[in-house]
Amino acid sequence: MIDHRFFLEDKRSLKLLVLGNKEVSGDPNDPNYIRERVSQAAQVPGAEVFFMNQEHGTTIIEAQGSPGSEIPTGDSLFTTEPKKILVVKTADCMPIFFWTGRPALVGVIHSGWKGTIAGITEKTLAHVQKKYGVDPELVHFYLGPYATGKHYEVGEDVASLFRKEVPNSLKPLEEPGKFLLEQKTFLTHRIRNLGIQPFLETAGACTMAPNSKYFSHRRGDTGRNLNCIWLE
Repeated sequence: MIDHRFFLEDKRSLKLLVLGNKEVSGDPNDPNYIRERVSQAAQVPGAEVFFMNQEHGTTIIEAQGSPGSEIPTGDSLFTTEPKKILVVKTADCMPIFFWTGRPALVGVIHSGWKGTIAGITEKTLAHVQKKYGVDPELVHFYLGPYATGKHYEVGEDVASLFRKEVPNSLKPLEEPGKFLLEQKTFLTHRIRNLGIQPFLETAGACTMAPNSKYFSHRRGDTGRNLNCIWLE
């Protein structure tokens, strides 16, 4: 489990919580289980839990008010309201947490290789900049557990898409047409191309590593890590 608190410029704080295979045992497709497990782990009185039907796309959703009975479809969640717990499910894809204190805003992105190539992170930054005047230079990023370049193997079909922009995000393997992909390298390049020098931290955890504490689809796990962030 990852459990961090970060302080914003206006002295408010946010919490970042990642529940892995030791903390999550129920059905990851059951909305009631997700809400109950996250509420129990977060211990935030009066909190409301928001999550999405994820589709590896670029749809951005703002969490406001109370979550409705219908779960929205998207891959990026953000809010400016306190005690709104935003949740992204992952099992190898990158959970990209982000926040800023001017104005106070937090979010989390589900970014598999398709979302990374499609620019879900850059589009989210553009969206919050346009709506709330967020300065991208003041946005902090934190990468939760994902399949890192030490273990994440892809074929030429995927490798060719990343090679066009960032050749050094790939490491060739001995088997022809096989590569290890490091999406963090690609993501950092994309953000810097916006003229931003990102404040980017990482959990340093690979979901595909031996004895990982986090679910991995590539290893055959059916569970999902719950990546949570909220303004306190």
